[in-house]
Amino acid sequence: MNRPPQEFKRVPVEKLRLFASECLRTAGLRTDHAEQLAQLLTNNDLRGVRSHGSLQLHSYCTGLSQGTVNPNPQPKVVKETGAAVLVDGDGGLGYAPMMEATELALEKAKDKGITLGATCHIAHYGSAGHYVRRAVGDGFIAYSVQGHGANFDYEEVEKKQSAGYWGNPPFCFGLPAGDEPAMIVDGGTTLMAYSTDPVYKN
Repeated sequence: MNRPPQEFKRVPVEKLRLFASECLRTAGLRTDHAEQLAQLLTNNDLRGVRSHGSLQLHSYCTGLSQGTVNPNPQPKVVKETGAAVLVDGDGGLGYAPMMEATELALEKAKDKGITLGATCHIAHYGSAGHYVRRAVGDGFIAYSVQGHGANFDYEEVEKKQSAGYWGNPPFCFGLPAGDEPAMIVDGGTTLMAYSTDPVYKN
């Protein structure tokens, strides 16, 4: 759960963005992706979504520096129709290719009314809300979700709650509301199963 910490220290957002960007670049991530990701992570911090904000830096930088995530991916459109686009993320983090797919889908939506933007061969794409908020900002109703691969073999599943196997796919629905704040539902499917707080145990 994204609860405010009892003890905290305020950090100016621009300093946090610069720190995040420098961490990612030092870990090997290409500069344009590092700057974009730093912006998205700190946006989540500002919204109070601490689980998917700068807290993720350690995990991302570890994956980048150890080579489990491609630090210099070359995303490209691999399939496209009048109302859909598929972007191959080349084994990198999912943020940049998913945002590219979102932007391309929005352009098509202005003509077709409804479109689909998708990615493949990506690592974690973070909060689904990033992409939905971008679409809602242009006045579109939007939905985003990321799939999840199994982390454990079946023998391990017996020792863990189902979330350990099926994962916690993020999802987000967004509906624009004219002059009023948009309605955004941004969450995960099995978050409670991960919690160490007894209140949230199944």
